Amino acid sequence: MYNEVALMRMCGGQNGFCLSVIDAYDDVRKKGTDILWIFVELMDCALTQVIKEMRDREELYTENALKWVMRQTLRGLHYLHSNNIVHRDIKSDNILTTSTGEVKLADFGFSAQLTQERSERSSKVGTLCWMAPELLHGERRYDTKIDIWSFGIFAFELAECDPPYLREPQNRIMMNILTK
Repeated sequence: MYNEVALMRMCGGQNGFCLSVIDAYDDVRKKGTDILWIFVELMDCALTQVIKEMRDREELYTENALKWVMRQTLRGLHYLHSNNIVHRDIKSDNILTTSTGEVKLADFGFSAQLTQERSERSSKVGTLCWMAPELLHGERRYDTKIDIWSFGIFAFELAECDPPYLREPQNRIMMNILTK
């Protein structure tokens, strides 16, 4: 959680495409448990909710609305990648919006800072349907390119209301991503 707050503080207010942290603090309870309070800017909802409402009403987005959401998401990714940060969980749940059309990347819980000493990662993190093959393979090292794969799946999700293979069993999802 502390890593997430640090990355959000670094990215949020400066670019307008990542969710901003207003404040964060530890609240140590009597039993020794810590609660980390994170206060972020107010957004209306995650894009998942918008996608679900559109599907329920059997409506489609306009092409311009899709282009806007994808453009703003790419601008956020560009900012992260230019600062050597890999998000590792791009999906509609982690892209927030407002009724005025703001679109921001959120949930930096799986994000990682890449450095000269550690310019690639190898851990398996993310959400299965959006994971790049190199993540699932487990042996290869990966960098910010995995976010581009996830962005493509996100674009598919926007167009089709679900990512590919969503209703398949987990082992079949993994096999399909690795082989198709």
